[in-house]
Amino acid sequence: MSTRSTSDVPKSVARVSSPTMILCHTHNLIFIKTHKTAGSSVEVALESICGPQDVVTPMKTDDGGETKSRNYHGRSRVSTLYAKNKFVRKFISRTSHLVAPYYWEHMPAQRVRALMGSSEFDRYFSFCFERNPWEKVVSYYQWKTIGQGRKLDSFRNWIQQKPHRLPKDGKLWSDGGQQMVSCVLDHRNVEEKLQEVLQELGAPSIGTLPREKTKPGKSRGDYRDWYDQDTRNAVAKHFAFEIETMGYRFDDPAPDRPIVRRS
Repeated sequence: MSTRSTSDVPKSVARVSSPTMILCHTHNLIFIKTHKTAGSSVEVALESICGPQDVVTPMKTDDGGETKSRNYHGRSRVSTLYAKNKFVRKFISRTSHLVAPYYWEHMPAQRVRALMGSSEFDRYFSFCFERNPWEKVVSYYQWKTIGQGRKLDSFRNWIQQKPHRLPKDGKLWSDGGQQMVSCVLDHRNVEEKLQEVLQELGAPSIGTLPREKTKPGKSRGDYRDWYDQDTRNAVAKHFAFEIETMGYRFDDPAPDRPIVRRS
């Protein structure tokens, strides 16, 4: 893959100061953040190589600080108020024309493409990380119950009764069953794979990947021990797209295809 030349920053992107999805015009790079794939660590690392005109959405870090967010909302008074006020966000959709452009954490590639324009989006290198769904669901449940201290139903009931709560990230990097991003990488060896992406783009190395949101509490053992046949089948059903695309199997956390490029 050859390094692309830097394009002009779209005029629709505001240049505001406030410090996560990453849209890096400096290196023609788009990072779509998925759940429980070291996405927060990747965001912090990528923010360090972003320029003043790039888009970085807000994120609190483990040390009590936050990423140096910028340019993630429009210039209008409504857009600025929307970005600053949680109460306002309860009543206006983040995809509303009233606040556009607005970028947020765990933002679907389809929406990023809509804001950038298809030709602009397709010129950039967009990527994300994925994880074996059976493993991801256990990690997500642990994070909610231990890391955030939430009181959820039992693991079995949670999967069967609240499937809409599952971290189904295929919808973030695809649209109508079509892969939107340039590349989907399995989260194993994330630091090595991220360094390879940056090297191919001619971007600076980020050094050792910082560890963010990786302390949910005591480990609960092998993810496979959490499942019975019903919950195993439920995850297979709800994550059928991710499983087929990446070649995941219940008994093996490593995928058949650790890197899937857009055709």
